Amino acid sequence: MLPNPDTVVVPDRNPGHSSGSNGNGSWGQLLDNNNSPTLKNLNIYSVNEPIDSKYAFAPILTSNTEYYIVNPDGKESLLKGSRAPAVRGSGGPVTYRISNVGYYKGQSVDILYTLFAENKRLNGNVNVSNATQHLTLAPVGDDTNFMYTNINASSSTYINNNIMYVKSGTKDPIKGINGTMNHGKLSYRKAVYMDPDVFRGGRVPNSARTASGSQPGTGYSDLYNINSYNKGSLFITANAPGGYEYKYNNFSELYTSPSGNMNVTFYMFAGIAFYNVQTTSASPILLASPDVIGITNDNSDKGNKISWNVIQAFPSQPSDTYLDNYALHFKIPSDLNSNDVSLKIKNSAGTDVTGDFNIEKDNNGNYTATAKSLSALVNKQYTFTFTGSITKDQLANEGFLNNYLDTSSNDPYYIKMNGEAYATYGLKGNNYTTKNDDGSVTSSAISKMAINSYKVEPELSGSMTGGPYHVDNKVSFSWIAQNGNSDAKWGGLVFKINIPEGLNVDLSSLKLKFGSEAAYSVPKSNYDYDTSSGLLTVRSNDNSYISTGAETLTYDTVIDNTARGRTVSKTDTSVTGTDMNAFSKPGDVKPTASTNTSSTSLNVESDSFPSSPSFDKDFKNITESSRGDGKNRINDVLNFVLTAQNKGNVKYSKWGPIIFKDVIPKGLDLDKGSLKLQLNNDTTQSPTNVQYDENSDGSITLTVSTDTDLSEGDNLSLNYNATIDPIAGDPSSGLSPLTNKASASGKDINGFANGSYGENITKTDSKKISVEPNILKTNFTNQKKKDDDSDDKFSDSLIAKYGDVVDYKIIFSVKDGSRSFKGGSFAGKIPSSLSLIDNSVNVTYSSDGSSNNYKNIESIPDIEKIDSDQNVTISFKAKITQNTPSEIQYMPHVLEDGGTTMIYANASLIEPQDWLGFEETPSDIDFGTHSSFDLSNISNIKTVGELNFMNYTNDPYYQVSVSYDPSGDSAIKNDDTKLQEADSKGLLFIKQMDTGRWIPINDSGAMLNSAGFSKLGNNSLTEFIGPGKWLMNANRDGLKSGVYSGKITWSAIDGIPNN
Repeated sequence: MLPNPDTVVVPDRNPGHSSGSNGNGSWGQLLDNNNSPTLKNLNIYSVNEPIDSKYAFAPILTSNTEYYIVNPDGKESLLKGSRAPAVRGSGGPVTYRISNVGYYKGQSVDILYTLFAENKRLNGNVNVSNATQHLTLAPVGDDTNFMYTNINASSSTYINNNIMYVKSGTKDPIKGINGTMNHGKLSYRKAVYMDPDVFRGGRVPNSARTASGSQPGTGYSDLYNINSYNKGSLFITANAPGGYEYKYNNFSELYTSPSGNMNVTFYMFAGIAFYNVQTTSASPILLASPDVIGITNDNSDKGNKISWNVIQAFPSQPSDTYLDNYALHFKIPSDLNSNDVSLKIKNSAGTDVTGDFNIEKDNNGNYTATAKSLSALVNKQYTFTFTGSITKDQLANEGFLNNYLDTSSNDPYYIKMNGEAYATYGLKGNNYTTKNDDGSVTSSAISKMAINSYKVEPELSGSMTGGPYHVDNKVSFSWIAQNGNSDAKWGGLVFKINIPEGLNVDLSSLKLKFGSEAAYSVPKSNYDYDTSSGLLTVRSNDNSYISTGAETLTYDTVIDNTARGRTVSKTDTSVTGTDMNAFSKPGDVKPTASTNTSSTSLNVESDSFPSSPSFDKDFKNITESSRGDGKNRINDVLNFVLTAQNKGNVKYSKWGPIIFKDVIPKGLDLDKGSLKLQLNNDTTQSPTNVQYDENSDGSITLTVSTDTDLSEGDNLSLNYNATIDPIAGDPSSGLSPLTNKASASGKDINGFANGSYGENITKTDSKKISVEPNILKTNFTNQKKKDDDSDDKFSDSLIAKYGDVVDYKIIFSVKDGSRSFKGGSFAGKIPSSLSLIDNSVNVTYSSDGSSNNYKNIESIPDIEKIDSDQNVTISFKAKITQNTPSEIQYMPHVLEDGGTTMIYANASLIEPQDWLGFEETPSDIDFGTHSSFDLSNISNIKTVGELNFMNYTNDPYYQVSVSYDPSGDSAIKNDDTKLQEADSKGLLFIKQMDTGRWIPINDSGAMLNSAGFSKLGNNSLTEFIGPGKWLMNANRDGLKSGVYSGKITWSAIDGIPNN
């Protein structure tokens, strides 16, 4: 404790080194330099004396340690980096939270560290207005800088800092905390340290070293007692100025803090001091017992795991001290299978170090983890996590639950188990060896595991048959019970249904259906019906449990006569069953789960028993059934069925007497002997009241009158046969499709409508009967186009000339409504003026898109069958080969198999086109090779190519000329050098055939023959342009050697112009 009075006297700045008092008389005895036993008088341990394990707790950095600053509003802000901002004394106290610095008796510990804390015994902080402090934010592993505080202040200044141990995440102090404070870097030149004001234990000094020797207790550490030896409040001063004594001023301080607070007070001789915690201890420290931490598992993963964390702190030890051995022993609860218990070990940095331990188990539930590397354990904290499994069988075992159920828990219930642990180890140093391996000190804690209670999520839905509703109607109900939790089981269901007044339940119709199983009738022993209250109770089988399926109850009711014209109340239904997977304590009855729902009410019609008449007519082709082509053909026999039915569900409804009327159309021949009546599939009978009336359109109205009234569900049918007359197959008759209209009529005998009973109701139906036509109707088109026309348009005629290729497309179609073309042959020999193009004949069928290629078009003998609305396309190409312009006509035909009449296509025409032009012109007029002195009047030495002319017109006369343009791109030249004429007569000349004159060739043209030509068809004019027929007269000036070339132009016109 601090001295009385509550003030501190400033010590002498240079205290003496004698055993007497210092100059101001406030100091106690100077300790001797031989570390004498008088230390015991001050409750000071020897450096080699192990410290009691109760002081083994010391704050350390862990992987979860974080730094926060406490703001004025009490909220805390996370700090990051390596150093907190400077704190100035004038700013008042500043508090930091250093979180998760270890465990003390199973409690995670935080430090609230306040700089410039007030201290009443010091009359506040004295002379601190200009002082500053920095706190280093040391990361895990940097123990030398943990709580490292740099102090800068004026000399003769008191600075008080406060350390408070609290439960992690709170401001609740940990009272009665015991531990060690291992200090280092304590001072720099004459700094003074004052111990906590809650000091209760003692100090262990470091073995101070001198530069020249190793005498303990000398040189750098001077210890003083303030007030009295028993209180043990001490100062520690540095050595003489200039020394680096802070490296050696390490010591351990023992404390027991009832309030969880301690003050660290500095008196500054000089202006700088250093302070930190958790460096190497000055004396060996015995290990505290491992802390067993109970864990509560909410079991959300449904794994049924129970775990304990065992925390073992390994305090700092002197450099000459190490663990001689370490083993953690854990006692597994007897009802956990030790072989299924797992162990994970993590160090204070959060790293998995399970592999650093040898792990052993025995059959008695003992679990031992022995460290492989003992030196790695110093100044660390290890967490041993033991995890076991509780089986479902155990959770269902009454004896197990009696032993481990937490009876104070409820929804959820918890299993609680106690885990025990102790440690064995040894410490070994230079001058001592100590053992702690008797296992007598154990710690324990209870862990809990929530018992999953898989509660049913009950659902109930219902349905009933729809209206309208009449007296005596059957109304069926269905109630479906389902469970919305797949982990739960709902069993032994009991349905309770309040049958409302106006409904009579048919108990024989009660059925239950479980899941996808077949429905079964509910035995009488499983239901009760109270006729007075209308309560129906239905019990399902006791061993039926719903997990994800459903259980369905169905039954029928009948609307009572008393309900006519009023509303029947809703049906209220509930279902209750055992919640099988919901947890219950031993001896308690399993809980139940219930839910309810209601149907809608139903409105019953007034006092009327209306029928629900219906009528339909159908037929079947008896003949076609053996043929199988799906067609109705002439002479086929059709069977007709007319059915009248009262489809209602009203007990007293009636429709009748029934009268059938059927209009047999022209084209159907009725077999009167086939008429039959049949009631409700009973024995057929011949009608006794039949009438036949002929109509103006050739149809016959068949009337069959009966005395039959149809009650609800009854039906009456009229059956007869009729044959398709050949006239129906003639498309020209217009009869197909045949329309067969019929009706059934009768009175709604017990139905009330429009103010009276017995309204006549007629129902009609009709059928259309398509008859396959028996007359062939075709369309035969013959069209063509030029092969080089890109628009793909075919026509009946076109204009073409010699050499053109013509595409023919001939389509033979069977019209819609016609009978089929049986198949046959195609004949289409082309005129001699056409030449068939090889492999161009193709026959394509529209029905399936198939196509065949033929070598000639003259005869195709195997044209296939063509059905109604289908066609075949014959296509080919031919070239015009006639020399004279004249019309070309082509008209093919088709002959059906078995037929004698040929079917012709339209005649297609090719009209001649007048055409005059060159078929071929020469490619080269060669004048040979000449020197520049030999260019006068030279003749061509050869002509390459022919001059062939075609005249396909009605006029045999035409003229051919050749021209040359010396000024354009066609000029004769060598690169940029043109060949010029020698004189004004010209450069090029051609010898005119009939005059023998040389005619100059200019851009106006020169005629080959002055009299022209007069021949139709092909004309060869090559003799007019051969060798020696051309003359060149060139100017040699300005020429360069090389090849000279140019172009001439040929032209032709009708008639013979003057030369």
